[in-house]
Amino acid sequence: MALVAVTDPGASPGDPAAPERKGQALLGWVAEADVRSLYYASLLTSPATIEEFIAAWTARRSARPAAPALVPGPQVSPLPDALSGRAGALAGTDQFQVHYQPSAHSSRSSGCPS
Repeated sequence: MALVAVTDPGASPGDPAAPERKGQALLGWVAEADVRSLYYASLLTSPATIEEFIAAWTARRSARPAAPALVPGPQVSPLPDALSGRAGALAGTDQFQVHYQPSAHSSRSSGCPS
C-alpha cells in the first residue's frame, strides 16, 4: 500500500536531514477501522499527531472528487445505414427476441411445457 512518500529510505525519522514523509496520497481510500493503526505503522513525519492525521483522513473522505479533465463524448450513436439490414435480420431471430425483447417473445409459443 503506497501511502507514504519517502525520498531517502536510509535516513532515520529523527534525523534533521531526514526526508519528510507525508501520509496522504491514498488516505481517502483507507477504511475507518484502519486509520489509527496505519498512522502508527507508517513512521510519518507529517502530520505530526494522530488527531491531525484523522482530521486529514476525514477531509479526504468528505472531499468531492475532482471533475474529469475531459468530458466524454456520446456513448451511444445511431447505427450506420450500411448495417441496418443486418440489424433487422438479427432482431428477427429467436435468440435476439428472448434476450432483448422478452415481452414480445413471451406472447409466442416457446415450445416449453407450462
